[in-house]
Amino acid sequence: MRHLKHINLLGGSSASPKPHECKRTGHPSFPPELLLCKPSDLTSLLQFLLATPPLGTMAGFLSALRRIYLSLYNWTVFVGWFQVLYFAVKALREGGPTTVYDSVERPLQLAQTAAVMEILHGLVGLVRSPVSATLPQIGSRLFLTWGILWSYPETRTHVLVSSLVISWSITEIIRYSFFGMKEALGFAPSWLLWLRYSTFLILYPTGITSEVGLIYIALPYIKASEKYCIRMPNKWNFSFDYYYASILALAIYVPGMLSMKLVEMPWRSPKLKYDSEHMISQRDAIVACRGVLRHLFNSFELGNLDTNISSNKMYHVLSISWSRPLGFP
Repeated sequence: MRHLKHINLLGGSSASPKPHECKRTGHPSFPPELLLCKPSDLTSLLQFLLATPPLGTMAGFLSALRRIYLSLYNWTVFVGWFQVLYFAVKALREGGPTTVYDSVERPLQLAQTAAVMEILHGLVGLVRSPVSATLPQIGSRLFLTWGILWSYPETRTHVLVSSLVISWSITEIIRYSFFGMKEALGFAPSWLLWLRYSTFLILYPTGITSEVGLIYIALPYIKASEKYCIRMPNKWNFSFDYYYASILALAIYVPGMLSMKLVEMPWRSPKLKYDSEHMISQRDAIVACRGVLRHLFNSFELGNLDTNISSNKMYHVLSISWSRPLGFP
């Protein structure tokens, strides 16, 4: 953790005031005088609360543009997966497992195919997720969505489709809302972090069992139809058998996916511990935003805002946003 020992931003006092501490938790908290600052202090205050560079610079503009884009992307896909879950539960209640796929086909295809953008995000550096981890997960799901369910209608009425869709949708609703809040607000509530790194202990086994089961069920239909097969002779002098390719995928599916999750398991406890020790609490964030909004609505001279802010007040903002950052590593 980085501690702030000395700040003299605008030529003010060089003394380092002692940060206020929350009586309940002992963590640094916003002092009362910070929420009573003048409207002229709001520009710098908002910049640090949002944890972005100044918007007047190119770096600040690109950072804001990135956050806006990723926020829109995550919340849009979140809505798609929420529709999938809603239609799946509705179909289960009204018609049973055999009607689930027909109810969710289009939103499922759109929401799952939109995940291809995550590979591009990793390639261009918009996110820090390694492409080597993202590509297999997204590729396997696209294989199930298009290569099995869409290509072979005989598999759509099986009960495993229901468990697959529900496992996927709950997982993605949690994941996209988590990243959506991080990009839009700079932080995510602790309960959402817990769901993000705990629910996969149940949903991952149900999801991968459904995926493997559906591939196995589809094998006879793949062999009989010979769809997507390329036979010799042809002008490329090349042959491809989708049936044996599916068997190969099935053979590496379980050990591949399990090894990826076993690699992620050691990170679960540190992530949850990081939240309890370093993430700014919801109450602190709400109090800060309430104070900022109060000044915004009470000020009639917003066009004359400047960046003059006392070093004492800036110290409190920086001591919170630097020592207990709003995001996660």
